[in-house]
Amino acid sequence: MKLKYTLAALAATTLASNAVITVVATTSFETSDNFASGNNQSTAYNITATDSSVWTSTVGTFGGTWAGQALTGAQSSVHGNTSTLTVNAAGSDGVTTVDFSWERFTASTGNIVVESSTDGGATFANTQNFAIAGAAGGGWAAETATFNQTGDVIVRFTIAGTGGVSFDDITVSADVVPEPSSTALLGLGGLALILRRRK
Repeated sequence: MKLKYTLAALAATTLASNAVITVVATTSFETSDNFASGNNQSTAYNITATDSSVWTSTVGTFGGTWAGQALTGAQSSVHGNTSTLTVNAAGSDGVTTVDFSWERFTASTGNIVVESSTDGGATFANTQNFAIAGAAGGGWAAETATFNQTGDVIVRFTIAGTGGVSFDDITVSADVVPEPSSTALLGLGGLALILRRRK
């Protein structure tokens, strides 16, 4: 009977797949990550960072790196109501969460809108809003957008409102599930040990 329960527990463990959180893209917009230095808040960029993720900014009210406001390092990325910031995490096989920090660059109203795309950026969905109304500055706020999407994912940030926001310390993460075959081999090895001890 004891062996029966042991084998059942081992089988359950073998079939269970524990996800491991993996960072698939991260930046704090520093020159060490291939971003331009200085006040470039009105200069678009298309940067391949040192971790091979691709970061793109379009210029609107603002849209570029800025050395006057940073949470980590010397600069951030500033965006206004007609610019976008996207990160392409292609090849990651999915995105679970996006952690980011922000502070108002100017007096602002409205929301930070975070969305995801799995068709190369043709359409975006899974819209999440973060309120930004207030005077310039005000301190950095940390946020998390949760997507739980598979496939090659592009994440887009836009400002729905007026004014501008500085972004820093953006991290895109994915839950990576170990291959069932690897888990099964471990389970079979454990089963062999149990059976050998019983002989």
